[in-house]
Amino acid sequence: RVLDQMQTGYASASSDITFLNTLTRLRTGLAETPDYLNLYLTTEDKSARDAYAIGSRNIDADIIELKSLAKDSLTVNYLDQARALFVAWQEFVVQPRVRLLEETLPADSVRSLTASIREAELEGRYLFTLRAVLNTLVQRQLSSQSVLIESARTLGAGLGQFIILVNVLFALFAVALGFFLTRSITRPLNQLRDGTRDIMQSKYVPLDIQRSDEFGELAEDFNTMSTMLRENYTRIRSYSDLMTALNENETLNDVLSKTLDLLCQQVQAVNGAFYLHDRETNRLNLRGSYALRADKTAITSFAVGEGIPGECVRLRIPLEVNDLPQLVLYPVDTGLNTVTPRSAYAVPVMFQDNLVGVLVLGSTKPFDGFTKELIASAAPQVGVAITNALNFEATQALTLELTSKHAELNAKNAELERAYQVKSDFLSNMSHELRTPLNSIIGFTSILLSDRGDPMTADQRKAMEKVLKNGKHLLQLINDILDFSKIESGRMHVSVETDSVESVVNGAILTAEHLVRQKGLELKVEMLGELPMLQTDTLKIKQ
Repeated sequence: RVLDQMQTGYASASSDITFLNTLTRLRTGLAETPDYLNLYLTTEDKSARDAYAIGSRNIDADIIELKSLAKDSLTVNYLDQARALFVAWQEFVVQPRVRLLEETLPADSVRSLTASIREAELEGRYLFTLRAVLNTLVQRQLSSQSVLIESARTLGAGLGQFIILVNVLFALFAVALGFFLTRSITRPLNQLRDGTRDIMQSKYVPLDIQRSDEFGELAEDFNTMSTMLRENYTRIRSYSDLMTALNENETLNDVLSKTLDLLCQQVQAVNGAFYLHDRETNRLNLRGSYALRADKTAITSFAVGEGIPGECVRLRIPLEVNDLPQLVLYPVDTGLNTVTPRSAYAVPVMFQDNLVGVLVLGSTKPFDGFTKELIASAAPQVGVAITNALNFEATQALTLELTSKHAELNAKNAELERAYQVKSDFLSNMSHELRTPLNSIIGFTSILLSDRGDPMTADQRKAMEKVLKNGKHLLQLINDILDFSKIESGRMHVSVETDSVESVVNGAILTAEHLVRQKGLELKVEMLGELPMLQTDTLKIKQ
């Protein structure tokens, strides 16, 4: 019955690890998807837009999968809240930003929509709140791991009570059989009792009972159970400590430093190094280390296929090398002397089938199977954490660049506004300077052509009429320029009056008729009868 409960506990732990892995994948998607959106908004790269769409669908699918794995209604409520936040972010932030990019909107609409996006981001804080909700789920899940560990201890305590009961029964049996049998029975029972107490204190020490009877079989089963408990306790504790450390750090240096510290301590490695893969140069560069000497004896860069790290990357499988020669490649200073690792174990770190880097650990003894299993289970989480750290740093850099571009754009807008103001002032002053002499010319010409003017010949009158006509035409052009300036400044005055369509059309034709004739063209006008009267600014209709 106790073993059945232990098996149930192991199955629950496996389900929790699946939930944590899916939750980690969801958090990674939330770190990458906004980056794809920003890339598309900055460069209009269609592949970035497609990557954002795929990432959005994956986020929604991960939330649905997590809800199917949830064990309580509170977790489901957290996931519903997370999905609502993501949908709100897409509706109030993403869609308006895409609309600003893909649609041609008036300046007022752009400013209004930009202000609305900024207000939505400040008030909603959708992604920040969403990440906080997911962090809460991670902490709750890690807490459940502690409950499983405590459950294992409780099972150990129950098994101890069973052993104590067996101890009592065998003690009674020993008294009945005599002193000789008592001596041969109490010793293994005491060992079983001590072993049970050690398990209750999280000490997994194997029993040394070399017998071929039932006590020997019981001791063998006890040692097997103790080994299972030790390995599962170590695995769960190591995974929990690693996840906690990775979630507490955001920068790449902090993630690598904490990861190497924990792994080297957990697997008892004397030193360790992490080589980050550079896609542009296709080289592995040293970015993190544990207990490496600072005198540059360690190689800081490898090509793919070069050395243990490079060969590990080329084959994409873990590599172990034992009986290393006594070289000074990765020496360790103990404070008393210098020790060189005798075994090295290299593991490729991947993220979604993409190479992130390679983890290399050194030890004075060969790595056993359990240690390799611990390293293999930690590698995917390290890949996720490093990718998140790189995305975080890239996001920070992009934010700084966008801030700089925004400031530059504001400066350009200010310059444009000043230029518009200078242009408006110029047009206003120019029109004033031109209108004054033109009005004088038009007035003087009108007086000369009136009955009060001096008599003129036919040629003189024809010339003066041309002067008057051209002066009025030039004055109308100046008025048109002023009207354009007023339209741009938003101060255009509208004078509504009542007039017929025929009158407005004939007035416009009268203005353009001489231009048509100069080009040798013919202008015809056809209008329907009984047209309604116009209630509008007839001068602007003519223009």
